[in-house]
Amino acid sequence: MLKIRRAVDCFIKLLRDRRGFAAGEFALVIPPMLALTFGAIEVSKYYQTSNQVVQVVNMIGQMVSQLPNPVPKQDVQNIWRAAPLIAPESLRLARQLGRSSWDQVLGVTITSVSFVKKVPSCTADCTYEAKSV
Repeated sequence: MLKIRRAVDCFIKLLRDRRGFAAGEFALVIPPMLALTFGAIEVSKYYQTSNQVVQVVNMIGQMVSQLPNPVPKQDVQNIWRAAPLIAPESLRLARQLGRSSWDQVLGVTITSVSFVKKVPSCTADCTYEAKSV
């Protein structure tokens, strides 16, 4: 009976002791805080990379839309080589993934779409058909 009484007294004494309480709280709070911090960093990196990919696609699309028809092969290759200058993050990402160039990580498809009148003699309220060239 005496041992039980001592154990209860020690437990009550431990509950009343506030030394080290902050360390215990810190140990409970730090893991979720670190997870939130690193998660926010990764999400911002994702959005930055996503925005750069969109920027590359927009710039390539703008450059291609200004080319004559038919498009010379050399012009397409020059635009392709310019993409890392538009978004240097893509080259860094390729190197981080162990690839030698950005086009091994990202792919760009260049197509031409022409809109042709369904009825050639139409002059007002015409309907058009989109054709991929």
